[in-house]
Amino acid sequence: MAETRREKLNISFGALNDKNVEQLRILNQVCLPVQYSEKFYRMVLQYTATSRFAFFNDIVVGAITTRVEQRNNETTLYILTFTVLKPYRKFGVGGTLLDEAMKIIEKDKSITSIYLHVQTSNDVAVAFYQKRGFEIVQELKGYYKDISPPDCYLLRRKLTNDAPPFVPPPADEEKQGTHCLLYTSDAADDLLCVDLGGRRIIKKKKKETRSVGGM
Repeated sequence: MAETRREKLNISFGALNDKNVEQLRILNQVCLPVQYSEKFYRMVLQYTATSRFAFFNDIVVGAITTRVEQRNNETTLYILTFTVLKPYRKFGVGGTLLDEAMKIIEKDKSITSIYLHVQTSNDVAVAFYQKRGFEIVQELKGYYKDISPPDCYLLRRKLTNDAPPFVPPPADEEKQGTHCLLYTSDAADDLLCVDLGGRRIIKKKKKETRSVGGM
């Protein structure tokens, strides 16, 4: 019997910055099958304009990090990481978070496509993206070094009718490790994620308020 999707949660969004990047690190550690270096977290702070946290009742329940890049003579958005805590999946959080990212990039008319990498064994994640207009445009053998299977799909979604056709990059470019594993949202593989069961809570920091004109 198919699993029934539960009622959507009332999700709010917040920007990534140097004050809350540690929350992103915790999300990645508990939701993804790989660990990212300190260099990754310094790098991702360059892409805060198109990255977002998802909050439910002031608790961080997910995040998407992306970057705008030039690829094959077009401006495209690449999804770096995309996570939702396991207890909050099947509530539409992943779809809502992806929709928020799409709203952000709609303001930039130069972006003509969005793409990402997904491990070939993650059938649920592939279906999640195909349902949202993404297509498998390439299979990369041996893309990942420390997980099995090491192969991935490159999925792409055109945002405009005049988006150029996909051109596979040179094989050595894809093996430089410049792209990050996506293990995604409410489509993530349960066997490779940690069920927090509410035991680890990531609270959104409240903004500090100061009076105008002095102490």
